[in-house]
Amino acid sequence: MRIWIKNDLYIVDRAVGDYIISLEDTVNQLISDEIHQMRADKPPIQKRKPIKIYVSHPIRGTGGDLATEGEINHNIEKAKKTAKDIREAARNQKVDFEFYVPAEQDEFPQLAMKLGLLDVEDVLCIDGNIIKTCDGVLFLDYDGLSSGMEFEKQIATENAIPWVDVVPDSILSWESVLHMLVNLI
Repeated sequence: MRIWIKNDLYIVDRAVGDYIISLEDTVNQLISDEIHQMRADKPPIQKRKPIKIYVSHPIRGTGGDLATEGEINHNIEKAKKTAKDIREAARNQKVDFEFYVPAEQDEFPQLAMKLGLLDVEDVLCIDGNIIKTCDGVLFLDYDGLSSGMEFEKQIATENAIPWVDVVPDSILSWESVLHMLVNLI
């Protein structure tokens, strides 16, 4: 008996029962080979990149250059706590987020400004460039936007980067804020 399967000629000289088992094994092997080849040809599944959110918050606050070191430290700690709450809410979302929070990176800029190596405008210029790499901006409006936050809002607006301005103490849930921001992106 001769069998032609996928450009291969098989000659089987066996009893019918042996033939059926042999044919089944051959077909299973061919299917297995095809599946293996399909998997090899298929590009790997790309994981969606996280949505990158810049979390704008006051550092010097509305006092600007008159802010004391104590006020600056208070604002930084408050922003870090709020960022922790936002990240906790983000864990419950169907979307992956990556947050850039200046307060979490602020040791270098504060020291560089004290040493006279950078000024506020230099830091804001850097922050503006970071904002341009983000998908959205979340403004934490504790008691009015600081001049630095106004600058960041201007950068986001000029670059068509969606933003949401929230008063952290008045929101119902960070989940709803994140959902709103994702819908804008």
